[in-house]
Amino acid sequence: MGILRYQDVADWQHAATNELRDLARDPDDAGPIGRRAGSPIKHTATWIGLDRVSGKLTYGPETEIEVYRGHEKLLPKELQEKLGTREIRGWLFQVRKAGPNPQPDSFALLDGKEILLSKLPHSRNYFVRRTLKPCKHEKAVWAQVERAWDKYPEMYLDDERLDRVLQDLSATPFVGFKECRAAWSVTPKRFDVLGRERFDTLDDYTIAALALPFEQAYDWLIIDPAIQQALDLTESGCLFLQYQSAKDVKAAILAGFRPPKGPVRFPVTEGLCENSGKLMEAACWAALCGREVPAASDSVAESAVLLYYRFAYNFVDREKHPVVRSPRISRELGSLPQSESLERQRSESFGEAEKTRDFTAQWWELGDSAAVGNLMLIIDRVLQADEDQIDEEFAATLRPPLEGWPPGWKRPAGLDHALRRLNKLDK
Repeated sequence: MGILRYQDVADWQHAATNELRDLARDPDDAGPIGRRAGSPIKHTATWIGLDRVSGKLTYGPETEIEVYRGHEKLLPKELQEKLGTREIRGWLFQVRKAGPNPQPDSFALLDGKEILLSKLPHSRNYFVRRTLKPCKHEKAVWAQVERAWDKYPEMYLDDERLDRVLQDLSATPFVGFKECRAAWSVTPKRFDVLGRERFDTLDDYTIAALALPFEQAYDWLIIDPAIQQALDLTESGCLFLQYQSAKDVKAAILAGFRPPKGPVRFPVTEGLCENSGKLMEAACWAALCGREVPAASDSVAESAVLLYYRFAYNFVDREKHPVVRSPRISRELGSLPQSESLERQRSESFGEAEKTRDFTAQWWELGDSAAVGNLMLIIDRVLQADEDQIDEEFAATLRPPLEGWPPGWKRPAGLDHALRRLNKLDK
């Protein structure tokens, strides 16, 4: 599925020993090009293509690719003086037709294709996009780098400038294999709307290979109806209506049972509406970096929508002085715009029926004997409540755990009576 975990690499101890040995050396002691070239990590990239029948971008099979992280190559002396930097250091992706670690099938499939990488979770805000090109380890290529360096005087950061130069070249320099396709990446892409890069998680990655150019893939993705609907729901202030409200969680706790899992509803803010396009762009990038989990559906658009919800939720959570946008919903469901009508239907599916299913799962998890005791507490609360206490909020809070009692289990005494008291509001 394109996820890379470094704790799974078998030769990490050997690599760590080499790293310590290199760090102990005099940094000004010249060495041959490639003196710190580590062993590649055999990895796979999720193939992403266009289904011509449905017109949808889909996740396909995994294809092998070699990944070097923190890879270093010393530059020739003349380039060091020109560029003001001693080495290339970053990601290196490659596939080889022959030689060590040959991958002839991947070589044929990925030649000239774009590779995308993202750190997981995607909210870490670290993305890479590069094109696999022929490899040349020649002075002529070094001269191209030297000439191209002067094309971007406005780029003051050496890493960013070198990264741009490497992207413009028709070949990948400083890789010595002829039957090889490779790509360097020195600096990542980040989205301001996702916040600062996080460093509090393990280094996991997801990688994808695109069957079509990135711009075409993005254009197909951004016009998908599911993505446009999510943007419409943001504009109408309805994006988070399907999430449980803080009042629901509080009521569940006061009633003495565990509230359902999941995010608590946030309001849609003006800041979120203003930045929805940028957040969706980041979500599309993340979705185009491969399957996030093995069970992800084949639809790239569906993954992008789920990621957009996550990014939007986190964006609102980070806002210091949010300005709330009131949901624009008419009283009559039939008069709603189509997107809002669909969201109202979705909200209902996340409402009481969804809570009932959650409680059924919780009762199964507890087991028959333990669940009976907890359910009896709720039954007693309902039966002992005064008539004026049984309002819509009371019923909506206590009815799901009662109706969620698993079918086939013996129904405790008083369960049906309690449900009748709660359901009287519907008559």
